[in-house]
Amino acid sequence: MMSRLKRMIQGFPTHHLLIIIFFVLEGNNEFFPDVPLASSGKLFGFFLLIATISYFICNALFKDIQRAAVASLLFTYILLYARTMYHYYALPWGNGTRISNTHFFLVLGLVTVLCIIAIRKSSLPALQKFNRFLTILFMTLVLYTSVAMIYKSFRPEKHLYVTLNEPQLNQPIPRAKPNIYLLVFDEYQGNDGLDYFFGNSFAGPDSILQKKGFHIIKHPASNYNYTFYSIPSLLNMSYLNFSDGKLDYDLLRVVKSVRTMGVESPMFKYLKQQQYHIVNYSFFDVAGIAPQRSLAVPHDGYSAIFSRTLPGWLQEDLLHFIPSNNIQSIVPTYFYQLHQYNEAVITGLAETIQHKTLHPSFIYAHLLLPHPPMITDEKGNLKNISAAMYEVNRQLPSLKSSYAESLSYANMVLEKMITDIQTSDPASVIVFASDHGLRVYPDQQSFVFNNQCAVYIPGNQYEGFYDNVSLVNVMRLVLNNALGLTIPLTPDSTRLAK
Repeated sequence: MMSRLKRMIQGFPTHHLLIIIFFVLEGNNEFFPDVPLASSGKLFGFFLLIATISYFICNALFKDIQRAAVASLLFTYILLYARTMYHYYALPWGNGTRISNTHFFLVLGLVTVLCIIAIRKSSLPALQKFNRFLTILFMTLVLYTSVAMIYKSFRPEKHLYVTLNEPQLNQPIPRAKPNIYLLVFDEYQGNDGLDYFFGNSFAGPDSILQKKGFHIIKHPASNYNYTFYSIPSLLNMSYLNFSDGKLDYDLLRVVKSVRTMGVESPMFKYLKQQQYHIVNYSFFDVAGIAPQRSLAVPHDGYSAIFSRTLPGWLQEDLLHFIPSNNIQSIVPTYFYQLHQYNEAVITGLAETIQHKTLHPSFIYAHLLLPHPPMITDEKGNLKNISAAMYEVNRQLPSLKSSYAESLSYANMVLEKMITDIQTSDPASVIVFASDHGLRVYPDQQSFVFNNQCAVYIPGNQYEGFYDNVSLVNVMRLVLNNALGLTIPLTPDSTRLAK
């Protein structure tokens, strides 16, 4: 038994290591330089473990090292490139035709079975040559990708990057340093869209905000129609200028955009200079502060690469059809993570509000409420995740009432947050905003930039605020009024990313 195990370990195919190294390097090359070394190591270790398990299983089934090596490489390749294969498989159909997941996996399963039959029937000398060929192939790919990354490191102008229209923040010492709370409620439709969508049957947050003394922006606008562009624009007080001049919506641009909120973010650099403590209750890495709870939605280098693999695809999308929430919690699927994330943000913010600090704080809390699919009812109870997903995907009639329920819960959460802040920290500044309007309805697209925005500054300091202010100017106006700065405004505009 021990001698057999020793032979299996000694015979562990080199191309298994090389394909995983190539996969990680390829991702690093695409998202260069936005994949930390620790993330690369995490990806490599995870898939090496899976490839090793696959190899030992195949060895037990085939009872031959050469056959096991080819078969387990096949399974490893599927694990690494399933989603990529799906996109290339769907591409020739064109015309917006969506190939179903079932269709794809049936074809993939059939091809896999045929490959296994071919492996069983092939001669050992032929398989041995094929294994050598695979080793040489992936060694060549690893070397090529390594050279490409080295070339990129010396020619930064050759890869995509983002520049910001940085506001002048060489400002005098603030006259006051109040705590600043930024409360973002994802995809909360603005009042203009709510009037169109619900008429008088649903009240937005205005009654709550008026009661709490907020200055309500009547017709605010988000500058972008996606969270991953809108929030960086809000927090950087700047538009996003991609080096190629395009505003497509793809993973590479998402990663580049999100990275602008890091340690080099103009606003956070200034706040840190003024001894502000940054508190991050979002799923982004903000000001160099990692998220307290991550989400399986691609937005950084690691999650963008992982989302292309079969395990990433399962977690982010494929397993949401499972009708049991308990099973989804074991994985856990993205939507179950989303529920846990919202609960963690609410709990964490409540604790922070009660915690007194020596230095002023900037607290950013980002709730994925009332963001579709609506997985909670009006009281915040978790609904059946699978049913909520199908409700959105199939545009069921219940979608409208479910969104209204989610809005009601969002209002309840918002009111409690504001009440707690104003009770515990009455001198604080509070900014309430949504990142964009509702995107789920095709006939709602004209309101996709219509968002929510309201500000509370003690002493009613709202000089310069106007009815149609966009998010790129919100924090400029807040800092001007709350800290006594003189940051100039930038022209408002909306930019549609497709």
